[in-house]
Amino acid sequence: DIDGTITKSNARGALATMVLEQYCDYAHDGVCSFFQELLQQQDNLRILYLTSRPLQYAQMTRRFLNILVQDGTDNARLPRGPLFLHSGNLATVLFSELITKDMHLYKSDTLFRQVVLPFVAAAGTGSGSSSNSVLCGGFGNSLTDVVAYEMVGIPRDCIYMIDKKSRITCLDKRDEALVKTVQHDLHEVKIQQALQDEVNDANGHDSNKTMRNSAAQQRLRRSSIKKMIGSTYSGYHDPALLKSLVSKLEMKATRPAPLPRSNTCIF
Repeated sequence: DIDGTITKSNARGALATMVLEQYCDYAHDGVCSFFQELLQQQDNLRILYLTSRPLQYAQMTRRFLNILVQDGTDNARLPRGPLFLHSGNLATVLFSELITKDMHLYKSDTLFRQVVLPFVAAAGTGSGSSSNSVLCGGFGNSLTDVVAYEMVGIPRDCIYMIDKKSRITCLDKRDEALVKTVQHDLHEVKIQQALQDEVNDANGHDSNKTMRNSAAQQRLRRSSIKKMIGSTYSGYHDPALLKSLVSKLEMKATRPAPLPRSNTCIF
């Protein structure tokens, strides 16, 4: 993810990097060196950038990814990698981000159709290829990122969330899929909200159902993610983060891989 994951926040990060061209001030400290060091230790990895930014902002987004430099060295640049953007316009993206809160559908669909399926098809049928053999981890800043990653088979303990204070959390494995938990929570919200709307209508109260539903969804989603937080790190600079991630990737690499090693893992 880019906004809130490479940048420090969604809205301000997008505005600063696309309009004001202020890059370093709005990027999380150490993000460039972290991913560069990760690639140095795991040369079979490829970095993939997946954002909800509309396609019309592709050139400005690529410029940000290419120009961002931290610590004044070439080793502190973001690794090169393919960039995937939303095909809708800005209004469509904002509605999905702020109202329906279903951006995970776009992200999971993009990862599956444009990344997983081509690799599986290239490996051939009957090879045992799966999304888990292609996508080995993901970084994001929202629950929709987490749900999208899990929907395409990324192990939950290889999904990392970062907040505005640069704190990073890794999720624990649980028996029940997070996406099922979220769907159940949203179903409960709709039931409770429908009952409340009936009461409000009977009493003649004017209500904004869309905004109220959105707020309720937000609260339940935050509650769901808190239940699944495992390890916590102080930021991209935290040596324990890199050590933990490399260890997980090395364990994954020891298993039989259905695809060529040079192309099996994409972040």
